[in-house]
Amino acid sequence: MWESILTVAKQLVDPVSRVKVELRQLCFKEQSHAVVPGFAGGSTAPGFVTSSTSAGRLDFCDTAVRSCSGSSVIHDGDEISKMSTNDSILALHGFCGDRLVMYPLCRKLRQRGYKVTNYGYRSIWKTIEHHAAKLRKAAEAIEANPEVVKFHLVGHSMGSILIRVMLQEYQPEKLGRIVMIGPPNRGSHVATRFASVFGWLSTTLCQIKDTEDSFVNSLEQQIDPDHELGIIQAETDLVVRPENTRLPGAREYIMLPGFHSSVLVRESCAMQVDHFLQHGSFAEQVAGV
Repeated sequence: MWESILTVAKQLVDPVSRVKVELRQLCFKEQSHAVVPGFAGGSTAPGFVTSSTSAGRLDFCDTAVRSCSGSSVIHDGDEISKMSTNDSILALHGFCGDRLVMYPLCRKLRQRGYKVTNYGYRSIWKTIEHHAAKLRKAAEAIEANPEVVKFHLVGHSMGSILIRVMLQEYQPEKLGRIVMIGPPNRGSHVATRFASVFGWLSTTLCQIKDTEDSFVNSLEQQIDPDHELGIIQAETDLVVRPENTRLPGAREYIMLPGFHSSVLVRESCAMQVDHFLQHGSFAEQVAGV
């Protein structure tokens, strides 16, 4: 049992190390006066050492890693910077994750021209309802921005459940399309196993169990057909079973190589998210991508 739990736990934290590797690779490609993706208004990273040397670029990298958890990225409804383009994305991580896990996907989507808000929340604590209410405030702030014509929602794992709960109470007029990645729409068997040991510590963990009486299974088991929803499932997902990602009313499903969280790092994930947000359908998948 514990070996299985450790295997799954590794899935949840492994992307953080992969993000750091990606950032270091990015650093050596950046020129002097580089701009850190995700900083409001494209401002230069605070503390960045202006240098064309490798050491300078590594200073930039370390700053970028630290900044993924900084105030430049929204956390629990902090002030949202003005968007400079019309198509925006509100992205959020899952249980026991943070914005660093979503950083590779958000960076790739920014490179495709989107203005991305990498929303963070303290997923282990409080309740899903509490976090969904905070998410609503972030969505309302984006909705109120006159420069935003349309914004999309992209959720990973439990973040997808926050989106569902928010949409039950709030229907943004500017909402575009929705993509869920590895969503425990009918719960997670791993959450059920962990909850038997750590349930006293985390209410949200208990809420995403795959038991019939869990919170997630008490939600309306259908997405509003007015919302164009695409669901991405990782091929080797040990956290959420394939059948538990399904949600009636979803427009399309696609399976991509990778684990529950490491799928976020893959180029194919960003490409499919982008394609669905643009066209309402996933692109034809290339084997091995």
